[in-house]
Amino acid sequence: MNAVGIDLGTSNSIVAIYRRGRAESFPIEGRNLVPSCVAVKSDGTLLVGTQAKTRSLIEPTQSVLAIKRHMGDRQYRVNLGGREYSPVDISSMILKKLIDGASEKLGEPVKEAVISVPAYFTNNQKEDTRAAGEKIGLKVLALVPEPTAAAIASTRAAIRRSWSTTSAAARSTSPSCRSRPTTSKSKRSAAITLSAARTSTADSSTSSCRGCARWANSQAT
Repeated sequence: MNAVGIDLGTSNSIVAIYRRGRAESFPIEGRNLVPSCVAVKSDGTLLVGTQAKTRSLIEPTQSVLAIKRHMGDRQYRVNLGGREYSPVDISSMILKKLIDGASEKLGEPVKEAVISVPAYFTNNQKEDTRAAGEKIGLKVLALVPEPTAAAIASTRAAIRRSWSTTSAAARSTSPSCRSRPTTSKSKRSAAITLSAARTSTADSSTSSCRGCARWANSQAT
């Protein structure tokens, strides 16, 4: 069964899967980053993602942005088209958008996920994030702090790039490509540190999501 990693962000969200030794994000409606937005049309149709973000420019009072900031607040409600929705309701719609997109790309239903959450999230906020996933029938394997998820992705990418760099250098200086490249421990450590630093400048949502995807791969049932 496929398990994915999800970064349920304040402004944008992203979903990825770990396969063939690397994490791959899924473009949804042509974009890897899906706006964390829900809106309603005049006929009552709910929109999620890019279409909702576009709609918010026309009908800002009938749109919801940054619902993540209200996770854990059990009294907070938003009104869309005459109906009230909780932060869990809105978040579940965003998660469904991601899961449906991933399922379509994979050609089979996605039923398990690891979701990244801010390190400062309280227990109520974490519980509501998990509840949003369960509301759409998603088995939430784990909630991973965003710094941890990003570190997992960065370390993996750094090690991969370090080996590629040292292997290329060894091939260019060695008369034979048969021997395994040898580098000092300090040089390997420096290469990994440099690569990790470069990765840390990448989009945090993407890094967190890819780290979750790797975690999900190890936890999938």
